[in-house]
Amino acid sequence: MTSVPTFATRPTFLGVERASTDAAICVAGIPFDLGTSNRPGARFGPAAIRQASRMLVDGDHPASRAEMETLDLADIGDFRIAHGDIPGTLAKIEAQAALIEHLVALGGDHTVTLPLLRALARREGALGLLHFDGHVDTWPESFGLVWGHGSPLYHAIEEGLVDPLRMIQIGIRSPPPPRRLRLDRRQGCDDRHRRGCSRKRPASGRRAHSRGARRRVLLSEL
Repeated sequence: MTSVPTFATRPTFLGVERASTDAAICVAGIPFDLGTSNRPGARFGPAAIRQASRMLVDGDHPASRAEMETLDLADIGDFRIAHGDIPGTLAKIEAQAALIEHLVALGGDHTVTLPLLRALARREGALGLLHFDGHVDTWPESFGLVWGHGSPLYHAIEEGLVDPLRMIQIGIRSPPPPRRLRLDRRQGCDDRHRRGCSRKRPASGRRAHSRGARRRVLLSEL
């Protein structure tokens, strides 16, 4: 039991005091939701996650027995955004993320995934992606919005940031219509990965490797 009640814990992620970017793992919020097409409010996500995380610091972790105060972890605050300017915001997020070696980003709507992938792929090359979501996020646009929450993975594949044959999507509950699947397949996606892991690697997999895809995995929990 800690000496400070959870409601009085510092309002950072897990109540950590450290805020320097030289920590082994840096947590940053991205309070952005202008890419949504239906329900806004994700801009308040980083604050809500931080508040909820304070309930996890009342003693050591029950499984790992990790002491939160000894972790090499820092909460570096929120990334700057260009409010009202989606391309400008994407550029700002990418620039800030590029400076962090190991980043845990708290969104924010799904649009913020694209600049994070850009920042990491510039450094590591084409990425493997483990994507937890209810939607595929591979639409070219959503209701006329090109840079929106339904399209980050479409752009990531088009820009060569992600190897589509090493992208596994888990939790998809709103499968795309056949025309969308046809476009995904033209991009190199194997839609069976949305139902489970497939070991089959068709010709598109060889093309993905020919682009220099590395064995890197980004865990994207949206």
